[in-house]
Amino acid sequence: MSQAADSSEAERETRPAFDATLGLGSNIGDRVGNIEDAIRRLTADGVVRVVSRSRYYRTAPWGVTDKDWFVNACLAIQTDA
Repeated sequence: MSQAADSSEAERETRPAFDATLGLGSNIGDRVGNIEDAIRRLTADGVVRVVSRSRYYRTAPWGVTDKDWFVNACLAIQTDA
């Protein structure tokens, strides 16, 4: 095995399980569809990978309360950047 391969393997072994967590939410139109579209766009080029994700959950609007409820989800992601 080359030194580059050894280095890359060692980096993967010491790398955290995820790089970031993201909170996503929508209260307009197809709320679940909007979140799914956001995930597709985030992962389209392969630089961002979803490590894990929450279930969908609803939350009441805050501040301007005469709007539709939000659908939310959280992602743990890993990046190549």
